Amino acid sequence: MNEILVASCSVIFFVTGFLLLNIIGRSRDILDVAAGGLKALTDSTMSEDDREAAVQQAALSLLLRVTLTTLCFFLVLGAAFTPILLADLTAYSELSSVIGLMTRPFFLIGSTLIATLILWLLSNLFGRKSAPEQDGAYSAAEQMVHMIAFSGVMQTLAIAFDNFVFDLFGRKVVVEKHVFITSLARGGTTACLNALDSLEACATTTYRDMPFIFSPFTWNGLGRLLGRKVETRERAHGDGLEIHLDSPEAFDETFWLRYWPDHYEQDAIKPWTIASPHRAQALTRFFRKIVAIRSRSANIYVSKNNANIARLPALRSLFPDCVIAIPLRRPGPHAASLHRQHLNFTKQQSDDAFVQRYMEDIGHFEFGLAHRPIAFPGWQKDQFTPDQADYWLNYWIACFETVLEQLDHVQIVTQDDLRAQPNRVLRALLTANDIPFSDAQDFRSFFRAGEDTTDEQVFSPDLLDAANQLYQKIVDTVSAQNLV
Repeated sequence: MNEILVASCSVIFFVTGFLLLNIIGRSRDILDVAAGGLKALTDSTMSEDDREAAVQQAALSLLLRVTLTTLCFFLVLGAAFTPILLADLTAYSELSSVIGLMTRPFFLIGSTLIATLILWLLSNLFGRKSAPEQDGAYSAAEQMVHMIAFSGVMQTLAIAFDNFVFDLFGRKVVVEKHVFITSLARGGTTACLNALDSLEACATTTYRDMPFIFSPFTWNGLGRLLGRKVETRERAHGDGLEIHLDSPEAFDETFWLRYWPDHYEQDAIKPWTIASPHRAQALTRFFRKIVAIRSRSANIYVSKNNANIARLPALRSLFPDCVIAIPLRRPGPHAASLHRQHLNFTKQQSDDAFVQRYMEDIGHFEFGLAHRPIAFPGWQKDQFTPDQADYWLNYWIACFETVLEQLDHVQIVTQDDLRAQPNRVLRALLTANDIPFSDAQDFRSFFRAGEDTTDEQVFSPDLLDAANQLYQKIVDTVSAQNLV
């Protein structure tokens, strides 16, 4: 018992010192200075003398920052070692026994979880938001917690620990149906997700599962004890949609990112044709946990994941009876919205590097500096650049030419029909797939009313005409489904 108390004090001292001495902020400064020096070194607009002076200044600044950060880190280690040394000197516990305890797997897992929980509590008590009006704007302490939660080692520990706890205490559930809502971003997937999330039988991931998405059962249990609350606010897209802790969001992409890293290249995402059932065990177990956490009456997992548009055959191979619903938006408004959001997130990520880190960690590569397009067959990504509207229209065509080839295995619902008659369209979709709903269920509040329009003069006429023809071909082909 003495060794446990001493070891726990050591962890608390380490976390407190790490936070107070701002190690994460100092490390970020080192990276910024190094990047600035490299930029000056390769800046062809500067004279040779100015370039040399800038590089020398960056090198000196880098040396000072590295020295100071190293000193601070050793002070943190010293603070962590102090209770261990004092306990040994006073014969309260032996140094070797405490060190031995701290290297055991169960203590490493438990102390890591406790340390991150302490950081989270401190950040909520004393943290200051740099931009509280923005979705995903974390304080410095919360950023550190996020980075710990998404580190490779922590992911492995969190999954193992959460599986152990879930097997002991989790509600035993059978996921009777998997529903995958997917399209290109800005296609209406969020509205469809919100509508299905209102059904008692359906469960999905929410902001409450972050940042410990890899241990949802344990983290949600702690969250209930702590009474986690976050005020409703507009999300970072600036589209008028408001979010809070219980708002559904796409977070299962983190598991695809972890278990299929070979598909995520530096400048593109390779589509899936098949997916290993062995790798998918962690994914399906995660689905069961989310269903168990959300509601005792839930037995359907609903995934809203835009990247699933790149793995339609793989989803069918892993979940043969799954429902794949694809909202279809007219290409002009859809591509224009993608273009606007790309410019929006490019600015946000330029102003705050953590926004980009956050988006990359959760696998949201749709736009901004973090943009990695899906390499659909036949798509020529170098024909345009992402800051051009035609890039996104060309991307829309490549995506839905791929969808067109798989219409027998997906269910299309048009944005126009969802706006005009949401109750009829959603009820038809739910009825066709045996998803229970109340006759009194009203879906109108989840969808914008009115015509979906945009200024289409920003697109090349020939490209827009090709996109509209493809859209109409898809609508004509799926009309037999009687869902649109």
